[in-house]
Amino acid sequence: MIFGTLFVSFVFYSAYVYTRGTEADHIPPMSDESRRGQVVFQKYNCIACHQFYGLGGYMGPDLTNVISTRGPAYAGAYISAGTASMPNLGLSPDEVS
Repeated sequence: MIFGTLFVSFVFYSAYVYTRGTEADHIPPMSDESRRGQVVFQKYNCIACHQFYGLGGYMGPDLTNVISTRGPAYAGAYISAGTASMPNLGLSPDEVS
C-alpha cells in the first residue's frame, strides 16, 4: 500500500515537473552585454576548463559566483593578464568587459 502510494505520487510529480514545472516565464531575457559575453565564452572554449552551476571542466575554478564574491575588477584583471594556470588569451578590453 505504501509503495503503491509513493509510486503513484512519483509518477504525478514527475509529470508535473516535466510539463508545467519547467516553464521559464519568470526569467527575464538576456541583455545584449550578456549575449556578447556568452559569445566570447564560447569562442575561447572557456567551458573546457571552467564551470557554471557545476557544469563544465575541472581545471579552472567554478565561475558561478566570481563577480558577486570577488567583484568585476578582480575578474577583469585575472582574465586580461592570465596566471600560471590560466593562459593570457589576448582578449581585447571589450571582450574582457
